Amino acid sequence: MRYPGITIAVVGLLAAGWVQGAGYEGFGATIGGDKSPVVQVTSLADKGPGTLREAVQRGGRRIVFAKSGTIKLKKTLTIKQPNLTIDGFNSKVTLTGAPLAIEATHDVIIRYLRLRKSPDDNLRIAGACRHIVIDHCSSTSAGDGALDITIDYDKPKERPADITVSWCIFAGTKKAMLI
Repeated sequence: MRYPGITIAVVGLLAAGWVQGAGYEGFGATIGGDKSPVVQVTSLADKGPGTLREAVQRGGRRIVFAKSGTIKLKKTLTIKQPNLTIDGFNSKVTLTGAPLAIEATHDVIIRYLRLRKSPDDNLRIAGACRHIVIDHCSSTSAGDGALDITIDYDKPKERPADITVSWCIFAGTKKAMLI
């Protein structure tokens, strides 16, 4: 079944192709915030100075983690800023307790994150999102779906498009991916 306005590419990347800034394949191909200033997450708290929630409030940045661990979200962590990369490559970071949502933005890369035990979807892409890459992530034990890509029903003409999901693992949920 075709869904007008939604183009999804689930692709594998060449072994060397994932290197930051090297570029992604598929319809969502973007450099996100890879060529932008680096912001370091220094706290595993849900909110406050040095947290991931604080770091995603502005676009035009590549977010890295100073240490590994679990971030227990108390509410949905929403990304609405463009040209943003959340890069967990050099650390083992797990988000748990609430969804990570990408809403009505463009040029976003999420890579090497672990998403666990949200009562809803672990990861949600909604609204007029363009050029989104989800790479080398795992999503398990969600209350609903591992990854949902949906329209905003208040704005049905603003649909997500140009999304690449690559090298991800989805398990232990009612549904792996809703498109």
